[in-house]
Amino acid sequence: MAVYSGCLEGRGFDEAGSKGFYVLDINDKKLVSLEFVNSPIRSINIVDVDISSAVDSDDILKNIKNKLNSYSKNDLFKVVLTGEYELEVQKNIQRITEKLNEEYYFVKIEDQSKLKINYKDYENDISLLGEFVRTVLDKQDLSEGERNKILEYGIKALKNEDL
Repeated sequence: MAVYSGCLEGRGFDEAGSKGFYVLDINDKKLVSLEFVNSPIRSINIVDVDISSAVDSDDILKNIKNKLNSYSKNDLFKVVLTGEYELEVQKNIQRITEKLNEEYYFVKIEDQSKLKINYKDYENDISLLGEFVRTVLDKQDLSEGERNKILEYGIKALKNEDL
């Protein structure tokens, strides 16, 4: 008896997780045992990393490496950054990705982290950032969600971060 197992290797991050095939031991038309055999040379993994406690890019890199320690360096990774980070934290996603790809077979980073900021603290700030925050907060035709997204992207742009 034979059964088609499907593709034995993941082909993209939408196919992350264990891949392989089952070995069936059949005797007198009855299943005696069933064993999963993990077969790929490289596994595809999606790993969430909370950067809420990070203070800079080196700290973010250290947090990512701590999470990847339990995996093979020959695997493929999509690292998803989560959590909220302070305004002072400098994130250089390109440099972090380059450093990780020196050590691991393949790493890409998806930044879903949010800027932790109380915009009201900048309403009276005499700076470009303060002027930007006041201008956006004064826009009455924007929903709160739209306003927060504009403020987040604007502050990232002013800090020269990836958008």
